[in-house]
Parts: sequence; structure tokens; C-alpha cells
Amino acid sequence: MKKVIVIGCPGSGKSVFSRALHEITGLPLYHLDLIRWREDKTFLPREELIERINEIGATDEWIIDGNYGATMELRMSLCDTIVFLDFPTEVCLDGIMSRSGKARPDMPWIETGNEPDTEFIESVRNYNSVNRPVVLERIKKFPGKNVFIFGSRKESDAFLESLKRKSLKAENHTGLFGKKVKVTVDRPLGSRHPHHPETEYTVNYGYVEGVIAPDGEEQDAYILGADKPVSEFEGIIIAVIHRNNDAEDKWIVAPEGVSFTKEEIEAAVHFQERYFDSSVIMPVSEEGNAVIHPIPPVYDKNSKILILGSFPSVKSRETGFFYGHRQNRFWRVIAGIYGEKTPDTIEAKKEMLLRHCIALWDVIKSCEISGSADSSIKNAVPNDIDIIIKSSRINAVFTNGRKADALYKKYLESKTGITAVCLPSTSPANASKSAESLIEEWKIIRNG
Repeated sequence: MKKVIVIGCPGSGKSVFSRALHEITGLPLYHLDLIRWREDKTFLPREELIERINEIGATDEWIIDGNYGATMELRMSLCDTIVFLDFPTEVCLDGIMSRSGKARPDMPWIETGNEPDTEFIESVRNYNSVNRPVVLERIKKFPGKNVFIFGSRKESDAFLESLKRKSLKAENHTGLFGKKVKVTVDRPLGSRHPHHPETEYTVNYGYVEGVIAPDGEEQDAYILGADKPVSEFEGIIIAVIHRNNDAEDKWIVAPEGVSFTKEEIEAAVHFQERYFDSSVIMPVSEEGNAVIHPIPPVYDKNSKILILGSFPSVKSRETGFFYGHRQNRFWRVIAGIYGEKTPDTIEAKKEMLLRHCIALWDVIKSCEISGSADSSIKNAVPNDIDIIIKSSRINAVFTNGRKADALYKKYLESKTGITAVCLPSTSPANASKSAESLIEEWKIIRNG
């Protein structure tokens, strides 16, 4: 479950469900209403909306909530999981009335406190007789998807609670890493699955005697680093395969001192894990559960303004430089402010920043974080900002988004003595802001 769409009648609570799913999984969340509607209550042309959806769909992980029938089949084709909140009409009508007059993170404006217009209410009353059959037929067109249809809030809440328990279970795996275990091999390299002979074991596979897994059987383990069939193997637990749709997880055991990347592990176990919704859990650092900021700051003695984010995304940590997600608008915004072409290499990005006397870093040095979700950050340790302040001419600080601003105020403002200016986030999740509007609002940095 990495690419999810959430659909259902207006008032069913799609955005509330999606935010909860985002909090649990760390998957980036995109509200279709924020993408489609502008603050002046005009909306994107259909072609631009389709282009935006395709851009999001091309990324590795996301949640998109919203209906809009004209793009529903497109979103279904791009996703791996469909969640349909198939609630009674009365529940949806109550949902609409309860949200009226309240600020909503999924809409670019506050709906009035007056009763919604009669035409809209009538469309909700007719949804289950008119729209629901169409949605169900569309779902049938995509038989390879994971489909969850919930008939009540109780069912959808139970699903979220189940995911939360599994998420906590995954977090608890960290105590396993580095333990030495002996694996008894009952399915050696080259053998076939006893019940599914079409599946050949491309690694040795067995169980750890005396360790009982949640399915009541002894704990299973994949063995990596043994290039011939073996009957038993002693090694170190280096990772865990966490199955979202199975009671038991699988251990990854390798020779002591031998390591494998997440991608190498995924490739090695694909022959069997392709039949499950699974992910690889690995120790993230040598310091407990903390993820360490891997990117050094960009600055020199001439730097006058400092731009701070919160913490690098997964993609930025993979690429080794700030704002590495191709949908993040940061580099396009900075280039747009100065009327330049968007740089496409790390060196060109550094050169542009330094030429305009801009220093760039993040507030947090290390933290526990789920994926790239800022909202999941906990146990944060701030960066030593004096490294930059004492070696440059910084006189202004700007934060990229509200989370970075809150973290700066909490950890660094008292050290710098500079009140930061909070700028709208360049993240693709801030879909209500176009690149052009971001450029206009970010032009204030030229006064720093």
C-alpha cells in the first residue's frame, strides 16, 4: 500500500480518513480539492489538473483523496490501493453540516456557516442511487488493485486502528537488529515451494527454532549471503520484512559483517514477497532509532540570508542534497526569483545559492521520523547553527513552511537572536500554492 486513492460521497470524511492514514503510514498526502481549486474559488482547467495528477502518480508514494469523476479512472489506474467510504446518506449529510463554517486543511477557503446550497445537498441525497453504481463499476475495471470498501465509520476506524497496531509492531522490530540467530533451512536455495511449485527459492529459507511467530509457527527467515544450498546457517538479523496483510513478518539473516541495501534485499526476496503487501524495515542508524541528517550545509563567508527546512525527505537523503524530490518546487522558486534557469545538478544548485549570498540547511540534526512526514518527527535534536552564523554575515532567516518555522522557534531562535520569516512550503503537498504564487511570496528573500 504505497499509492492510495480515497473516494466516497461528499461528507463521508475522505480527508479526515486520509489524514489519519497519512499519520500512520507517512505517505505524502494530496487533497484533490486543494489541487483543483484556487483561493479565489476558480479551478484549474481539466488538462492542468490531469497533468498535476500524473506528476503525483509518477512518484513512488502518495495518498490522493477526493472524487471528481472526470479523473477518477486515471487515479485508479495510477494507484495500488482504492479506499471507498461507502457510507449511508444520513452519515454523509451529518458530515457536511458538521464541517460547515470550519477551517479545513483540504480546502483553500472556509465554507460559510450557512446551510449548504440545495443543489449540493440534493446531489448528496442522490449519490448512493446515481454515483455509487458508477464508482463500483469503475472499480471493477481495475481487478489488480487492493480494494477496501467500508460501509460505516466503525469499519473504517477499525481498519485505521489495525494499521496503527501494525505500525507500532514494525517500530518494535528495532530491538532485533544485530542479534545472532541460527536458522534451520527447510527450503534450500533452488528448491520449490511445497504447495506452489511454480515458486523457486532463489535464497535459502528456513526457521529459527524456539522463536514462535504470531501465526503460531516458528519464526521464518530469509538467508542472504549464502550462494549455495545449506541445511543450517548462523548469522545476524539485518532487516525485517514487514507484511501488512499477513500475521507473520520475516527476518533477514546475513553473515556477520556483511550488509545489504534495502533495494538488494527487496530484489532477493521478490520471488515470494511479490504475493504480499510488504516492506523492508532496516536499522536507520547507529544511534537507536534516530535518522541522522546526512547533508552538510551550504554557505560561505559572504552568505547574508539563511533558509531553513525541517529535515531532509527520504528522496533528499537518497540523492544526498536538499529538496531532492522532483516535485518539490524549491529550486524552481529560487531560480524564478532571480530570473534564472532551474539548476539540474548539485554543483549548479550550490553555485546559484552562493552567488546570491544564500545559506541553506535544516533545523534538525537527527530525529525519529516516518518516511518523509514532518508531522511524525519526534525526539528531535537541532543542528549546531553556530557553524553558519559565526562564519558568515547572516542577518535574516527564512523558514520553508510552518513545521520548519515551529522547529526553528523551539530550538534555534534563542541562539541566533533573529526572528525568522515563515514562507509557504515548497513541498508538493502544499498543492494550493502554484509555483508562480510561491515565487511571488518568496521574493521577500531578496530584501534579506
